Amino acid sequence: MALGLDYTGYPVNSLTESERFYTRILKLGKPYTDDSWRGYWSNYTVFGIYQSSINDDGIPIANKSNGYISFWVKSAKNTYDYMMGQGSLFPVIPAINSASGIDLSPGYSQVLATDTEGNVVVFTEYSGRPR
Repeated sequence: MALGLDYTGYPVNSLTESERFYTRILKLGKPYTDDSWRGYWSNYTVFGIYQSSINDDGIPIANKSNGYISFWVKSAKNTYDYMMGQGSLFPVIPAINSASGIDLSPGYSQVLATDTEGNVVVFTEYSGRPR
């Protein structure tokens, strides 16, 4: 079902402090920026940090794994149907998605689902990306 690894996302309390850490201390290079997102490119994928709030999003929780992975998929609908059949849950985490199930955004659709351990897994279909 997954065509490849798309990106990883890690919630942070302070985008400024976290960007400084990943840029200056880990030397990942200069990130591309979005409103509340910083992305560090590798060959084919992106390591991303994004602004989050424990009060609004329930994450990040200190000393816990809060990150998630996104896989590139051909069809958000087929992925949603499949994950539904596997008993996956489809939570809403405001810093990541705005709708349970298939979350539509300009240029892409995402499905935020859970794995068997309750970890978040995102599946992304891009409208302009060749399949």
